[in-house]
Amino acid sequence: MFTISNTNNKFTVIGCDTYAYISGELEGESYKSGCMALCGNSTKAIRDGSCSGNGCCQLEIPKGLKYLELEVRSFNNHSEVLKFNPCRYAFVIQQDNSTFSSKYIHNFTQEEVALVLDWAIPTNTSCSKAENKSNCSTCGLNTKRINFLDDGSEYRCQCLEGFERNPYLPQGCQE
Repeated sequence: MFTISNTNNKFTVIGCDTYAYISGELEGESYKSGCMALCGNSTKAIRDGSCSGNGCCQLEIPKGLKYLELEVRSFNNHSEVLKFNPCRYAFVIQQDNSTFSSKYIHNFTQEEVALVLDWAIPTNTSCSKAENKSNCSTCGLNTKRINFLDDGSEYRCQCLEGFERNPYLPQGCQE
């Protein structure tokens, strides 16, 4: 199962009359948060590299967020900023690739942005009931299960100390 990496990504909003929502599922419950990016009547106060609300806003992604959905809107239909900020943007981006430039207010040309996903095995996957156990996701030999999410609903496999290789293969980790 894939989740949006909370340690490697940021929810980013770019614009001068812009607010956006991020929603999804977190620990089986509905999740929604938002961010707004505002400017005065010019871009002179917008600083490269700063994404704290003036032309750009960023939020951390909560650990375990699934089923991501974004919605981007304008407060005043860009009526007061249209001459220098014709568009609004909202996306999740790998934080190492997210240096904000004030030029983005005029023209953000990227059609694709990098995103990092985490993966884990759902705990509710019951291998004891599986007909074909060879397709069952469990940890191999000389490994241990570690919780990926705090609630224990997902896990990963890890080699025991002193062992290496792939903990997901049936032969597991080797000395």
